[in-house]
Amino acid sequence: MGLGIVEKLKEEYPINDIWIPYELNPDTPKEGTSLKNKFSQEKLEKMKKEIERKANTVDIEIYDLEFTSNSHNAFKVSEWAETSNKFKDFHRRVYEANFREGQNIYDKEVLAILGEDVGLKKENVYNAIDSIKYEENLKEYKKETTKKNIDTTPTFIINNEKVVIGTQPLDYFRKIFDKINI
Repeated sequence: MGLGIVEKLKEEYPINDIWIPYELNPDTPKEGTSLKNKFSQEKLEKMKKEIERKANTVDIEIYDLEFTSNSHNAFKVSEWAETSNKFKDFHRRVYEANFREGQNIYDKEVLAILGEDVGLKKENVYNAIDSIKYEENLKEYKKETTKKNIDTTPTFIINNEKVVIGTQPLDYFRKIFDKINI
């Protein structure tokens, strides 16, 4: 949802956005897991309603959240996609696959198809997943987010100082931007 928020705000403000991956649940198994294994039915229903409410504020559709993937490989491919000027297209496609289609975004074959959907070559997607360079990048990002006490997603850092945690209403961001004259 962070991308949806930023895209909406870019219609009104001159934003230069830099994306840093954050693995919310790095211990999620490679094959993914049912959220029913992690949360009670009551907690899961509350979470779904809150996510749907927030997604609706930025015109994002989600499917019935029952499955969660390990995002590690998707983040490595996203790092490579940035070098090909395809980050936002790939990010958007991975979001759709994960939250609308319930696909496992850790799976190499799934990621290769998603990459092809936005004009990336399968072999380059496989290479990014296997790359030590992108693995090292993720380790550095982890150090950076730990140093900044970031422990949730999305987290927005505005002008290197103002931190906004979580998906907030657009008007919340507008007030901040107007206050600091963006």
